[in-house]
Amino acid sequence: MAITKLLRIKEVKGGDPAKHLKNNIFYICNPQKTENGIYIGGNAGTNPETILQTMLLNKKAWGKEKGSQAFHYVISFPPTLDVKEDQALEIAEDFCKELFGESFYYCIAVHNDQAHMHAHVTFDSVSKIDGMKFHSPRGDWEKRIQPITDRVCKKYNLPTLEYDLENTVGVDHGAWEIREAQAEEKKSGERTSSRRYGWQDIVRDDIDECIEEAADYDSFISRLQERGYEVNDGKYLSLKPEGHERAIRTRRLGEEYTKDVIMNRINKSEKLISGYRTYGDPEFVRMEVRIKVRRYRKWKMSGMQKMFYRRWHNVYSIRHPAFRRKPFYVVEKELRELSRYADTISYMIRNDIRTEESARDRLDYLGSELQELKKAKKGNEISEGQEYLKQQEMKLREEMKIVTGILEDCRTEVPRQEIDDQWIARREHHVKKKKNEMNKNKK
Repeated sequence: MAITKLLRIKEVKGGDPAKHLKNNIFYICNPQKTENGIYIGGNAGTNPETILQTMLLNKKAWGKEKGSQAFHYVISFPPTLDVKEDQALEIAEDFCKELFGESFYYCIAVHNDQAHMHAHVTFDSVSKIDGMKFHSPRGDWEKRIQPITDRVCKKYNLPTLEYDLENTVGVDHGAWEIREAQAEEKKSGERTSSRRYGWQDIVRDDIDECIEEAADYDSFISRLQERGYEVNDGKYLSLKPEGHERAIRTRRLGEEYTKDVIMNRINKSEKLISGYRTYGDPEFVRMEVRIKVRRYRKWKMSGMQKMFYRRWHNVYSIRHPAFRRKPFYVVEKELRELSRYADTISYMIRNDIRTEESARDRLDYLGSELQELKKAKKGNEISEGQEYLKQQEMKLREEMKIVTGILEDCRTEVPRQEIDDQWIARREHHVKKKKNEMNKNKK
């Protein structure tokens, strides 16, 4: 069990001072993340509107509407612990009651939309008893927070709470496990969605396809030339892709790509791939979709999410035989962006970014958390605490980069793949042939 965040929600200068607080409350109380509000608790209300008004009225009553608006904890439970939503809510309630007593308004929201169960706790910065601001001095974690969390853990027979230095902001444990698996696959030479594809990969895949299509070596060379390659066929086979200044000898691509082996593969009709080559791991993206559909049967992608999904899928299936073949330099450029496309659509689904407005709200929220991290770093002299805050800052910046990219790309329309005319003709011929065979069988 781990508290992964302890951040201050500050006021907005030159506008509604409680804007960040509002964004925070409406985010953690999202019906899709809390089973339509079933797993919302605390003493400030049971819906985001009531919770926000309770805290705002309290600030107004004490004349402290400016300055820090609230604080935000996140209590996470590793997937290995069998913690249900009800128990997570009870644990968070016990934590808050022992930490705050009756002094502060707080709300709890248990999220079950990721592979690991976690509870968000947002509490007012102003005490409802005496109007004093919440104060967390240096060393507060070791002297006050840690002993409370240890006692709560022991009560529920759970491991003690501690900072999770390996936690990644914005990436759930399920996604982290996929990344770890991909790292292992990369060591073994298999392709994964996290891998950066180079132009040599495209050359290998073009050779593989041309071998499958060619009846003999001469037609193999012709097919490479049709794809824009300059071919130098001597003792060694050298290929110069379209848009590249230098050629490459195919033997440098691997043992399966020497001239002699290529000729043998053509003669034996040896296929290294079945169907057509795809890029990346579709499970990295589709896992997020399945999680949503399992939890919310009626869940569907928004229009903006569909657009980003299509952007990723266009590259994933760029070699589909039905699609009109693109020039080498276009494929090379698209493959460079494959990992970013996969990360973006996964992030959008996981964090429920459905519109441009929700992306802007998310960016504002992350910006406020980043500012609080910077202030926390200045006031923390403990080396372990500095290391934790440094890692959290890096992860927040990575997350902000993803959201910024969403806002930059969301107004760029993604065209559908152009269907190859020859493929349509072949398909129509195949369908017609099948129908004729069926009619003969009926007679």
